[in-house]
Amino acid sequence: AGEFVTQLKAKIDDDGELDGYMQIDPPLQGALYRFGQAEDGAAIIVLGEGAVKYTFVVAE
Repeated sequence: AGEFVTQLKAKIDDDGELDGYMQIDPPLQGALYRFGQAEDGAAIIVLGEGAVKYTFVVAE
């Protein structure tokens, strides 16, 4: 595990709304990221969609 840097491109749905951000660099090229807030207000990143989703929160 560790840090990485990547470029993201906005993904717009059929209604013209922001659906998330697609990673455009390998090794996870095409992966979808969504940014949001947990119920407690903490910032989260959700990586993936459908049956394979990983939710990341800031570690203290």
